[in-house]
Amino acid sequence: MKITYLLGAGASAESLPTVEKIPERITHLLHILSDPKYRFSNNEIFSIPNSSERISKQKVKENFVKDLLNWNGAIKEHSSIDTLAKKLYVTKRQKEYNSLKIVFSFFLVCEQMISKIDRRYDSFLAAISKSNNTGNGDLLPEQMRIISWNYDFQFEKAFSAYSLDNRIDANQSLLNVHPSGGSNFSATNKFGLYKLNGTTGIHENSGTISSFISEVDENFGVTFLTKILKSYHSITKDIDKNPTSLYFAWEDHSISQRVIANAMEATKDTQVLVVIGYSFPFFNREVDRKIIRNMNQTLRKVYFQAPDQEAENYKIRFGSILFHRPGLHLESIKEVKQFFLPPEL
Repeated sequence: MKITYLLGAGASAESLPTVEKIPERITHLLHILSDPKYRFSNNEIFSIPNSSERISKQKVKENFVKDLLNWNGAIKEHSSIDTLAKKLYVTKRQKEYNSLKIVFSFFLVCEQMISKIDRRYDSFLAAISKSNNTGNGDLLPEQMRIISWNYDFQFEKAFSAYSLDNRIDANQSLLNVHPSGGSNFSATNKFGLYKLNGTTGIHENSGTISSFISEVDENFGVTFLTKILKSYHSITKDIDKNPTSLYFAWEDHSISQRVIANAMEATKDTQVLVVIGYSFPFFNREVDRKIIRNMNQTLRKVYFQAPDQEAENYKIRFGSILFHRPGLHLESIKEVKQFFLPPEL
C-alpha cells in the first residue's frame, strides 16, 4: 500500500519556529550573537580562495547582524515572511528578493544548530526503519513517500543516527532527497523525501546544490560561526551569481518545477495520505492541487494531524484542494506527541 506524508511547518515546531514566530527567533539569534565570546578581533582575517581580498571576521559578522536586523524589521511590517517575499518577487526587486532568501537560509542553519532536533523525527524513523541485512543501505520502506514544504534538514539530522554518517550529502542520498547535493533527481519508485520549497543551501552554476555546512552534528559555537560567516561573505559578495536553493511556491524555477514533477510521479498511486502540521495556505494552493489531485484515482483515506481544533480546520481546508467524493474517508488526529503512524502502514 502506498502511503504519503505531507509535512508543513508544524512538523518541525519543536525545533524550528512556525511562520508567526520567525521574528522572535531572529531576535533571539541576534541576542546570542551579541555575546562577547562571539566578538572577533579586527586582526582576524578571512582569506578568500582565488581572491586577493582580505576582510576581518568581525566586519563580516557586523554585516550579517545588520542584514538580520534589517530583514527582521521588514518581516515584522508584513503578515508573514511569505507576504514580504511575494511582494519583492512580483515587483521584480530581484536583488532584495535574493538577499532575503540568503539571510533567511543562514538564519535557518543557525537555528537548527542552536535548537535540538525535533524528537518526533527520531521516533518516526525508529518506527519505520527496517534492519539492513542486504548491505545496500536501504533502511526505509519502499512504499512510503514524504512531501515537505519545509526547508530544514531535520530528517537528515535525525537519520544520521541510523545511517551512522554525519555528512549531510550522504544522508540526503540515503533518504533519496529531492533536490539535494548534485541536483539529485534519482528514482521515484522507492522511499523519497521531496522538498517542494527546496532546501537550505546554494545552487551552484554547475547545477549542483551545496550545503552551508557539511555535517549535521555541529554545535553552535565560535568554530561553527566562523564557517558560517565565511560562507555568508562569499555568497553575499555577488548575490546574483549565488542563488539560494530555498524557493517559494510561486517561483518558476527549473529545479523547483522538477521536484514537483517528480513528487507527482512518485505519489500518483497514493492510497493513504497523512497530513502533519500543514494548514494548506493560499500561497501553496496551486502546487497542492497539482500533487493531491494527481492522487485522486487511488486515494482512499486522508489523516490530518494537528492539535485540537486545528486538525478539524485542516480537514475543512482540504476541501479547497480536493473535492470530497464517495469512498474518500477523512479523519482528524489531535494527538501530536508523535508523528501519526496509520494502521494501514
